[in-house]
Amino acid sequence: MKKSDLVKIARLYYEKKMTQQKIADIMNISRMAVSRSLSKCEEEGIVDIKINTLDSYMDMEDAIKRSYPLAEVHIVPFDDEINVLQRLLSEKAMDVLERHLKKGAKVGVGWGSTMRALKNYAGDNEMPCIEAQFVPLMGGYGNTDSEFHASQIAATLGKAYNGSFLQLHAPAIVGSSEIKKVLMEDAQIDLVFKSLKKLDMAVHSFGCLSAEDASVLSSGYFMESDIEELRRAKVECDIVSSIYLDRDGNEVDLEILTRTIGIASEDYKKIPIKIAVAGGNSKLPATKLVARSGLVDILVTDEKTGEHLVKNAK
Repeated sequence: MKKSDLVKIARLYYEKKMTQQKIADIMNISRMAVSRSLSKCEEEGIVDIKINTLDSYMDMEDAIKRSYPLAEVHIVPFDDEINVLQRLLSEKAMDVLERHLKKGAKVGVGWGSTMRALKNYAGDNEMPCIEAQFVPLMGGYGNTDSEFHASQIAATLGKAYNGSFLQLHAPAIVGSSEIKKVLMEDAQIDLVFKSLKKLDMAVHSFGCLSAEDASVLSSGYFMESDIEELRRAKVECDIVSSIYLDRDGNEVDLEILTRTIGIASEDYKKIPIKIAVAGGNSKLPATKLVARSGLVDILVTDEKTGEHLVKNAK
């Protein structure tokens, strides 16, 4: 390959932050050829990679692990542009997922904009053939883009890993417990819930209900009485619409849960490896609650949030 082409590939990857698959499409070459070209750029001195220990996140990750009940912490750079930040978070989350993912594993997946970014990353890149099964952790939220829904995300991940997926064709929240009971008798929905009791892993984001842009509140599924219940209980954090934490980090028992079609709190807690992915200023309060809760094992977040966790560890 000509040196000019190597320089172009290097600039697209390191300066424009494009994925190797995107570069392959632009250059009309394979993703493997892009990977080899990047290695050649290092060998020929076109790219000079230096590790600046002053900017390393290892110390921050270790400090967070010492202060919170987390098995792993992974920090990515912060970016004010939410789409860029979500891409950075999704790339790191996929790396973490692949390190723990085993052939035949059952993986529960959440919903939302961060999970959509993870879905897009998997769809745009060549993933290993691990043949895992991906299962939605909850039903769909009506007024949100279907690309945000857990079933859509499960389908993309299942295909990307040459595995399989299940679909939960039901609303996340219904009007009454009686309606939920009828839906739960459906054979396909029953199959999903049986799988939710046997998950090996889960990857999801979480919501901060005090944030003005909280997706779960703008979804259209919460009635005004539901929102009032959340406010009365001082709910701050929503974990896959199955666990709600108040401002002190206590799990709150809500009437909404009797109408929610998603994994039960007790089944979620039994999952061996739970990966939570979130970042940005709007989720700072919720991220601290999740980190302190003992409900997740692995946290993927950004540098600014990491600084907040370290500063407010007590």
